[in-house]
This record gives sequence, C-alpha cells and structure tokens, in this order.
Amino acid sequence: MSLQWATRAGVLRHLHLDHAMARPGRVTGLQNQLRHLSLSSQPRLTPRVGVLSAITSQQSHSYATDASRPTPKKATKATDGTRKKSTAPTKKRELTEKQKEKLKEDKEKKKQRDHINALKETALEPPKKLTVSAHLVALQSKLAELKSQYPTQKEAFGAASSAVKDIPAHEYERHQIQAAENRAANEAALISWLKSYTPLQIKKANVARRALAKLTGKPYKPIQDDRQVKRPLIPFVRFANERKASGDLKSMAPTESFKRIGEEWKSLTEAEKEPFNKLYREDQERYDREYKETYGVERQPVKSD
Repeated sequence: MSLQWATRAGVLRHLHLDHAMARPGRVTGLQNQLRHLSLSSQPRLTPRVGVLSAITSQQSHSYATDASRPTPKKATKATDGTRKKSTAPTKKRELTEKQKEKLKEDKEKKKQRDHINALKETALEPPKKLTVSAHLVALQSKLAELKSQYPTQKEAFGAASSAVKDIPAHEYERHQIQAAENRAANEAALISWLKSYTPLQIKKANVARRALAKLTGKPYKPIQDDRQVKRPLIPFVRFANERKASGDLKSMAPTESFKRIGEEWKSLTEAEKEPFNKLYREDQERYDREYKETYGVERQPVKSD
C-alpha cells in the first residue's frame, strides 16, 4: 500500500497533528503511526522494531525532559585582561633597620607637630596693632601715594623714604596725631579682646607661649593682662633688688654687678638670709590667696606658675 493510497483512504485524515504536538508525550504516537504507514508501503523491508522503539522512546524522554533540565553554564575567562585576586593572605614584608628608624622619626615629628599645633591653639592671638610711630605713619602715607608711580615696590619705598625726610612740620604733626590715635585704638582693642577671655585662659596662653618659644626658637611675647596674679619673688631676687637700689654697684657693668651680688648672697649666713626668706613666705601666701580668687582654682605647685 502506497503513501498516496493511504492518504486517499483517509488514514492521515484522522491524525490530529495539533493534538500530537501539544505535548511531547504525544510525539511517540505520531511516530508509531508514521512508522506503520512506511512499513505498509514497503512490505519487503524487515522493520527493526526494537531499534526504532528504543530511538522513539529515547526521543520521547528527551522531549519531555529538555524543557526542565537546566543548561550548564560554561566557564568564561576574563576578557578585560585582569586576573582574579587571590584570597590567600599575603605575607607582610619585614622592614629593614633603616626603614624602622625612619618610621620612628616620622612618628616623633608628627607627635611634635601635633603638640605645637595644640600649643598654638592655647596660646591665642591678640589683635594686630596699628602703627604708633609718627615716622612710620608718614612713611606708610607716602608709600601709598607713590606706589603707582614706580614699577617695583623697592623703588617706591626708596622714594617714600626720601620724601619723608623733607616733609614739612605741619604735615609731620598730622602724622603724630594719627600715631596717637592708633595707640589709643590699640589699647581699646586689646582691652576688648582681653575681656573676651578669662584670666585663667590668658594665664594658660602665656604658659603655652613660653613653651612655643622654646620649641620653635621664635619670639612669643607674653600677653600683658593686669588681671594676672603676680608671682612671689624668691629670696635671692629680693636681695639683688635691694643691692641694686643701694647704689653701691653703679660703677660696675651689669654682668659684673650680677656676679658680685651672687657672691655676696652665697656668703650670707642662714640668719642673714632669714628676713628675705620670711618675705618670700608671706608673698607666697598672698599669691596662693589671689590665685584662687582670680583664677577660680587652687594653685598647683608647678614651675610654670
């Protein structure tokens, strides 16, 4: 029986292909029907039922499971040329003695810088002062007038210096008045600035200024504040002041007179030193009392007092 005859006979009419393809499980039935039709049209060939059944069974199983079986991902290599970082801990390289010494020096320098910065914050910065010299006031005035007439600051300064020498008396008097006004303005600004801080803050600022002068070698003048408690004079200083006031050492140079006073102090007996020691003890009591009243804290026996 040929395939054409089978089609005319209506055999294939009953094959619902849409139903057969609806599920992978129906593929087997469709294949079996096609296999029988093929065998019918070729009767001389001996069908290999076992092989075909195994193939169709394997195909059916593959159709049923391919939809749910996950596709394995292939390992991809990095395309950017970078290598994956190793998670293994790297061994820390040991520093040489020179590197250790350098590291130690850097730490000490940083520690000193931090200490200096802290001292600068405590030291405070008084307001800048205006010029109180009539000559400098006149020089600044002339320099402002001539600055635009010369190409360099140095040339303008030289011309201003020469002009100040020949300044008229009435004009110089005007600069003297300006200098006096600047002096008064400086005092008013300082008083206002001091009132913004407590006496204890100014005292700590002066202690920090003395420390900065030692560490940096730069001049840090103490802040003048009348509220600060005067420290007691030690016995030797009292004795030296008394000897200078006597006038016995006027003919001597300052270094020689100071040396002479030191020798005299060493030659005194304890009984002769006692009056000076007594004055020091009384002055120390006064200092402790005023210290608490002014600063609001008890005095600590330290050298910075």
